[in-house]
Amino acid sequence: MKLKDIAKIKTGLVLSRKKAALYEVRISYKQLTLKSFSKSTIVDVTTLDDFASANEIKSDYLTKEGDVVVRLRAPSTAVYIDKSMQGLVISSLMAVIKLNDPSINNKFLAHYLNSSSIQRILNIAIKGTAIPMAGTRDVAELDIDLPPLSQQNKTVKIMSLLYREQEILKELSIKKQIFTQNILNTISNQFQGER
Repeated sequence: MKLKDIAKIKTGLVLSRKKAALYEVRISYKQLTLKSFSKSTIVDVTTLDDFASANEIKSDYLTKEGDVVVRLRAPSTAVYIDKSMQGLVISSLMAVIKLNDPSINNKFLAHYLNSSSIQRILNIAIKGTAIPMAGTRDVAELDIDLPPLSQQNKTVKIMSLLYREQEILKELSIKKQIFTQNILNTISNQFQGER
């Protein structure tokens, strides 16, 4: 089956049409950026931008819990929108996927879209010279072959644990670097004190 058979897929908002000028009334939003995407399907909150709109943005262009948002510029990775990430502006450099099939785990779909096989297909679909991008139609036409829901749920749990482990290892590496530097500083200070 095609992704379009199980979901509604729509391009985000052309931001220049809504951006407030200095003299206009502003409504403040947070906005997903291309840097907000990661292979872990989790939105990187440190990369969200502020967006001042001249008027209220339609809810179609704001994230909702359960949405899967895909970057249309390479790498075309996907993120899952959880409850804490609702209300973010989705730009036209992204496509939002709203599943209409309850037998599919939204988080699993995000992981599936980040798989190397899907990434190869999306990389081939990228067109254009000024801003090379895949189109929403390319995303909609993806062939989707998903396992049963029980297997999807297990996979999501495993992936969450694996990505958490990677975060912990990254934190441990940073702490080891600080610890090593502190030891070197202590040795250096002791040596200077002996002169």
